[in-house]
Amino acid sequence: MIFDVKTYTKGGQTLEKGKVNVREVHTNMSLVGIEELKNTLNPIQARDKIFNKVYDRNKIKYFAIAGHLSQKYSSEQVRRLVVQIGGQIEDNLSAKTDIVILGEGYTEDPIYKLVQERGMATMLEVEFLSYLGSIE
Repeated sequence: MIFDVKTYTKGGQTLEKGKVNVREVHTNMSLVGIEELKNTLNPIQARDKIFNKVYDRNKIKYFAIAGHLSQKYSSEQVRRLVVQIGGQIEDNLSAKTDIVILGEGYTEDPIYKLVQERGMATMLEVEFLSYLGSIE
């Protein structure tokens, strides 16, 4: 999976430092590779924080899909990938929905119209897949 790397600056603001890809997961640590470094004078360090919009080890993330998925994976494959990272795909929106994945033709989907009314978080399919990285 791909994680954004950030550090906290004075005043509690975050500074984006780059991206890492988790290669191996062990009990108390993981081996990562640096995918992107924003500033070579400010390298990624052990104390930096990692974030991933689609994964949180402390919470089940709930997703819904508006439109149809047309990129790398079928809807069923995406469903399996989400379960693999501890999440769940819902067929309809609910109070639990964290993110709505926007596939091809999403603007015509009734789910998207509800998303707009409710001001829910959305993510384009390509962005969603980029956070999953090479998970399979």
